[in-house]
Amino acid sequence: MKRWQKAVIWAIVVGFAAGGIGLFTFQRFSPPPKGSAEEVVLVVEGQKFTRAQFSQTLENIFNYYRQLYQMFGMDFDAQLRGTDGAFLRFQYLAQAGEALIRQTIIRNEADRLRIQVPKAELDQAVQTRYNQVVQQVGSEETLKLYLQAQNLTLDRYKELLRQAEEERLREEKLKAAVVGAIEPTPEELRQYYEANKDRYQTEPEKVKVAHILVKDAKLADELLGRVQAPGADFASLAKQYSQDEATKEKGGETDYFSRYASPFSTTVTDVIWSLNVGEVRLVEDDQGYHIVKLLDRKPPVVPAFEEIQDKVRQDYVQEETTKRWDNWYKEK
Repeated sequence: MKRWQKAVIWAIVVGFAAGGIGLFTFQRFSPPPKGSAEEVVLVVEGQKFTRAQFSQTLENIFNYYRQLYQMFGMDFDAQLRGTDGAFLRFQYLAQAGEALIRQTIIRNEADRLRIQVPKAELDQAVQTRYNQVVQQVGSEETLKLYLQAQNLTLDRYKELLRQAEEERLREEKLKAAVVGAIEPTPEELRQYYEANKDRYQTEPEKVKVAHILVKDAKLADELLGRVQAPGADFASLAKQYSQDEATKEKGGETDYFSRYASPFSTTVTDVIWSLNVGEVRLVEDDQGYHIVKLLDRKPPVVPAFEEIQDKVRQDYVQEETTKRWDNWYKEK
């Protein structure tokens, strides 16, 4: 997106919130009274958007978040109250401005390239989406009741759904035209695999440690010296002194665990992951003083490149598609 488009978003936000906006110097015309529904608050590539249109876009964003928050038993509107809520509302105003700018740029480019959606393809997409919505709400009658609460008829909803699906499909076709063919070489796929091995783990890295927990700092220092001495019996010391009931009777030994399923606090876990096998460290956290010894480390399990080459190619193409599309949009 061009720099002026980013600047215009925040100018819209301030002007909209203040009840009026002069549209800078992009276009000259005699505007309706400031603050009225007919006042033009945004012009993108020659297309004018009124305050009413901007408000509707903002309300659509709010409705989306209301439904999302409701799924988790939360009240979205509560976040819009007070000083913090006023600041958050500015961010949503900017989001609405960005949505209108993006929609216009994509629509105009699709028009320029004469991208159309065949009727049969659109009909099928609309029907599929409609069936999904009915299935989600339970029945068509339930959908009608929901729409009535939104002051919408079923016919009007279907019109809006068709418009939305047409916009979506046109954008998909435009993206395909902008991005072009992506044919990675075997070497590029291999490099991508090596750079993103973490993504393909079937088992994360795991460690096994010996552990003694005490509450007294002086005792902890004493035990640290004893377990670091040549020939020290860590297990016996754990059984005698450790206050960790989960590992005490096992000589302080844990089962293998991954970093994100660690039985220890973040403070202790971070230290464990920095150790070499056989190394001992004393760590303090809210529970007390931990003497930890790294017993073993199992590397993550990653399938061989040849086993998941199709998946790697799919991820590469998807990432490259997003990169090219985003770069195109930023340059508009």
